[in-house]
Order: sequence, then structure tokens, then C-alpha cells
Amino acid sequence: EYAAVAERSGFRVLRVSTKDHAWDFRSRMAFSGFCAVGCVAWTSRLPAGERTDFINDLLDRYQAVASPDSGEENTFKFYQMDISLLAI
Repeated sequence: EYAAVAERSGFRVLRVSTKDHAWDFRSRMAFSGFCAVGCVAWTSRLPAGERTDFINDLLDRYQAVASPDSGEENTFKFYQMDISLLAI
């Protein structure tokens, strides 16, 4: 779908690749630190005293959806697409 939008917008798609990734942070503290930096667009809108609770709630909810199995509770899973375009 993304490639089709790019082509309709005047680009030639040279290459598209997609891959599943998983980053195991090995601890809740490390995963929380990653989220504190990676979620700053949301946490910056919260009072400073509520940011830690927000991150903890986010990780609890994420674990329930993305990592219900034991041993994956500190793993961030994502799907990445790389695309090379040429303006025509």
C-alpha cells in the first residue's frame, strides 16, 4: 500500500523490504528507560509526577498484548519497512 501511494505521488519504487524485529531489554527498568525516551511526545504533555505511572501502565498493557508468554515481558516487537524511492 505504501509503495502504491509513493508511485501515485511521482516516485519510482526501487526496493521494499520488511522484517520483524524484537529487542529484548532483559529488564523492566531498561525497557522503561527506552519507553521514557521513545514516548517523550506523549509524556512531555503530562505533569512530571505522572510520567512514571504512564510508562508503567503502557508497559503493562503492551505486555498483555505483545508478550503474553513468560520470558518475553521485556521485549519490544516491531515490524520495519525500508523503502528506496526515486523521484521521477
